[in-house]
Amino acid sequence: MLERDIKRQIKNYSKKVSGLYLFHYSAYMGEAGIPDYIGVYNGYFIGIEVKRPGNDLTMKQEQKIKTLREHGARVCVAYSIYDFKKFIKDIQEELNDNKKTNSKER
Repeated sequence: MLERDIKRQIKNYSKKVSGLYLFHYSAYMGEAGIPDYIGVYNGYFIGIEVKRPGNDLTMKQEQKIKTLREHGARVCVAYSIYDFKKFIKDIQEELNDNKKTNSKER
């Protein structure tokens, strides 16, 4: 599967997810290494770097992803739509766990 096919699947799926806003970022816009998609999911700043299966991150991509994570961003390297779906599901589960914890503290 080509990277553009995975991006199209992510774009189409993201339209169905409540609380998710994604912006397609291109290196032509400025800085190399920024994930392909940046956005917000229910209050979390997120980045999604899409890679064709078998392809590796560039050094700049690794550095940017590391920096984003150090600053609290959630970043996914998606080799398929399933990686992206799992990423969103994991964030949603964390949000649900946080709600349960906060309601118990009241």
